Amino acid sequence: LTLALARGQTEEGNRIFNTGLWAITGILGMMLVPLLLFCWYGLWWLDVPSELRHQFSSLAVCVLILFYGTALGSVFGVSAYAQNRFDLSSSINLFSNLVRVGAVVALFAAFTPSIWFVGSGMVLSALVSLALFIWVWARLTPQLSIRLAQFSAATLREMGGFAGWTVVNQIGTLLFLSIDLVVVNTLLGAETSGRYATVLTFSGLLRSVAGVIAA
Repeated sequence: LTLALARGQTEEGNRIFNTGLWAITGILGMMLVPLLLFCWYGLWWLDVPSELRHQFSSLAVCVLILFYGTALGSVFGVSAYAQNRFDLSSSINLFSNLVRVGAVVALFAAFTPSIWFVGSGMVLSALVSLALFIWVWARLTPQLSIRLAQFSAATLREMGGFAGWTVVNQIGTLLFLSIDLVVVNTLLGAETSGRYATVLTFSGLLRSVAGVIAA
C-alpha cells in the first residue's frame, strides 16, 4: 500500500486496502461463533474460583472484543504507516491504553472492584482505538474508500504468502511469552497464578520498552 500511494496508483491502493479489509472481516466473521463458544465453555481446564467463573467468561468475551477491535483497527492504521505518520499511530495506542487503565481505575474507585470492570476498560479502549484509526485513515488517505467490489483474490494470494508466516511468528511469540502463566495456573492454582501474573507485568513492561527502542 505504501508503494502504491507513493506512486499515485489510487486504483491499486484501493484494491490492496479493500482486499485486506474484507479478508480480515471475513476471517473474523467465520471465527466469531467458535471463539464465543470457547470463551464461555472452553476454558474449563483453567483453575478459576467457582464464584468467579461467570465473571471470568465475561472477561474472556471482552478480550475477544478487544482482539476484534485491534484487528480491524490495524487495517485502517496502515494509512498512518504508509504516510510515515508514526506519531499518530503511537498517540492512538497511547491514548487507548490510558482509556483502558483510566476506566478500570475509575470503576474500581467508584464501585466494589469486580473482574468485569477490567473487561469494560478493554472494550472501551478497543472502540476508542478503532474510531480514531478510522478517523486518521479518512484524513490521511481520502483517496481510499471502502468498496467490496475492490476485493481481489489475486491480491489476496500475494498478501497471503507473507501473512501466513506472520501468523506463525505471532503464534510462536504468544506461546513463548504466555505459556508459563497457563502452566502455573494449571499446576499451582488460581491464587499462585494471580500473584505470578502481577509480577509478570514488570517483565512485560521491560519488553515493551525494549521493543520501542529497537523499533
